[in-house]
Amino acid sequence: MSARKLFFDFSSSLSRIVEELRREYEELFEKDIDISPVLRREIAHEPQVEEALGADFADETESGIREYGFEAVAVYVPFHFTTDWGIYFFKERLNGFSYIVSRRLNLPFEDAFACCERAIMEHESFHFQAEYCGTIAETILRRRLYVPYREHFKPYNEDEEAIANATMLTSRSPRIRRIRQELQSLCSVSPPGYRDYPKYLRVELLWIMEKLKDFYLKHFWENMKLYSSRRDLKCQVVIG
Repeated sequence: MSARKLFFDFSSSLSRIVEELRREYEELFEKDIDISPVLRREIAHEPQVEEALGADFADETESGIREYGFEAVAVYVPFHFTTDWGIYFFKERLNGFSYIVSRRLNLPFEDAFACCERAIMEHESFHFQAEYCGTIAETILRRRLYVPYREHFKPYNEDEEAIANATMLTSRSPRIRRIRQELQSLCSVSPPGYRDYPKYLRVELLWIMEKLKDFYLKHFWENMKLYSSRRDLKCQVVIG
């Protein structure tokens, strides 16, 4: 399976910020580890819309989503672990995902592909937001939080995946609206955490910001003693 790395248009600005953070707060980050050969095999910069490929990988993709959630289609590689950070799409499964959606919602494959790519970007982008929030806390406290957080919640944090799916489903993007019905169906058959998105939703899919604040407080502020090697560190945080 091959993967392509996709950045936002403002990726150069983000990259400069991350480079500065890694240089200024070197103690907060892991050494630059080599990413999976699967991710290195192919890095493309343009969408590869291949309906025939999608048909071949549709069943495998649906099985993967049931077992791994949307990480079966793409993964976010954190900047705490490597300078090759970003969102990596598995092109076979992105096409497989698009094929599933196009057939079930009777959409042209190209349209389904654009919608599915946006949906995955919404999900994986929340993982970046979570990491960046942890980084802000780290730079204030000058203590490692994100790497221990990832170690503590292996293979993944169920709350983080639930919120990632909730943010995806509540996106105002017209592309998300077109396929929301099928996205919800796939979320509901995904593993624990991924399928628990409803607890972060309101009626008509309105996002509960209080839940997002609670997530950040719980995992990066209130639990900082768990992640910090400094036992007697005390901090009181008040958020709006």
